[in-house]
Amino acid sequence: MNRLIASLERRWRPILQGRRVERLASTITAYEHELRSRKASDWSLATGFEPILGVLGGARAAVEDGRIEDGWKCLLTAQRLEILSLGQAELNAMAAALRNEADKLNGWRKAAVIAALATKDGEAPDPRCVFRAAAIRDEHYHNEAYKDGLRRVGALRLALILIAVFLALFWLGYSGCLADVASLSFGSAKSSTEHWGTILATVGIFGLLGAIVSAITDAPKAGGPARIPELASSFRVVILRLFIGPASAIVLYFVIRSGLSHSIIHLDSFDGYAILVISFAAGFSERLVMRVVEQIAGGAS
Repeated sequence: MNRLIASLERRWRPILQGRRVERLASTITAYEHELRSRKASDWSLATGFEPILGVLGGARAAVEDGRIEDGWKCLLTAQRLEILSLGQAELNAMAAALRNEADKLNGWRKAAVIAALATKDGEAPDPRCVFRAAAIRDEHYHNEAYKDGLRRVGALRLALILIAVFLALFWLGYSGCLADVASLSFGSAKSSTEHWGTILATVGIFGLLGAIVSAITDAPKAGGPARIPELASSFRVVILRLFIGPASAIVLYFVIRSGLSHSIIHLDSFDGYAILVISFAAGFSERLVMRVVEQIAGGAS
């Protein structure tokens, strides 16, 4: 499954990243033109021009290879290197802009930027301190972009799995298996047992559907305060929940088929539609199965 998802991501990446690549490429081109124009009128930029141009070449190569994150890092590095060649007036303006932008940063980065830009009365800011403050700011934006990428990949994976579940449901409906399961009656002692494979597959698919809907509703929202390790681990938990959903639905199906159903779920009879609804609920919330297990354990003890 992971190999299939990774293959689809590689094939669709040029389409999904088309606008992002175009935006980055145009930003690099515009900045290079600006840099060349400023070099012609600002002698202080002449000493740092070639190193900045070399970093911009790395950014352009990253864009050609589709490595958007590397391209942005190289571009922002080039812009930071320019700080070391700024005149005093431009350096003061850059320091003031970074002080105002510090409000967008989180706690420790905000404090670090403000400390790096702190000066005594009448003292000019140090270019190296302004450079460090810009690096802290850029690190924050890199982390936010990486977290946004994690959210985007997680959403794409959930969407692909949801499409696969829909296709499976459409196939069950087209083949008549879904209608056969929905028409079954479990209220009497006499129940059909020749459709075990179809019943379990249908119950598992509805459990998976419930787990996907639950994962989508609980997905980390953009702009949330989650750290990168927490965000990465949350997606691993989501994948585990997708496996738990079908298993929970199948467990509840066997509970319903057993003699424990009347004392635990408090329903006298079940038809196929009720089984499918309960399967979806079991996949949506694993607490439903936990309550059933606790009741069984409590009754046994």
